[in-house]
Parts: sequence; C-alpha cells; structure tokens
Amino acid sequence: MKVHKHLFILAGFLASPVLLATTFEEVGHIQEVSVEKNTIIVNDKKYSLANSVLSGNSPVIFSLKPGALINFSGDTGSPNNIIKNVYIHELPPLTTEEIDGLKNAE
Repeated sequence: MKVHKHLFILAGFLASPVLLATTFEEVGHIQEVSVEKNTIIVNDKKYSLANSVLSGNSPVIFSLKPGALINFSGDTGSPNNIIKNVYIHELPPLTTEEIDGLKNAE
C-alpha cells in the first residue's frame, strides 16, 4: 500500500508542470513593432502577438506604435512569450530619445 501511495505522489509531481500553464503580465513602452513577423519589443524583450488579438474589428498590432505605453498579458512560450490581451494607454507616445532616457535611468 505504501508503494502505491508514493507512486501516486510522484506521478502528481511529474504531471503538474504539464497541466499548469504559466502566464505573465507586463507594462511598458513599445520599442519596436514588426507587423510582418507578428512581434513587438517592450522593455528589451520580444513578444509574439497574433492577428487574433483584436482592437475593435482589426488586429491590435496595427494600432501599436513605438513609444506607446501598453499593459499586456498572455502565456509564456518559446522562443517568445505570447500576448493574449493588450490595453493601449491613451497617452502621447514617447520619442526614441525619451525611451533611451528611461533605459539609462535604470
């Protein structure tokens, strides 16, 4: 009986990473948008952004501009994390110089 209990516990530990999806949530200024590759760079990290993520009736990637402040979340993935939700803040986008200033202040 003890052996079965230990096997059950071991099986639970081995199966749990497969069953749990890892998610993320971030905020930052967009540094680069690549519509052709469906990727954006925020906080020096590249993210995948599928055309299925919409803003109104069109893909949100078409609404994103370098310097814009966004909140976003999604699933971790390889080679890039995959964005599932985006909120675009209604602030004027930062210039390239302002983005560089933020990086240097860190």
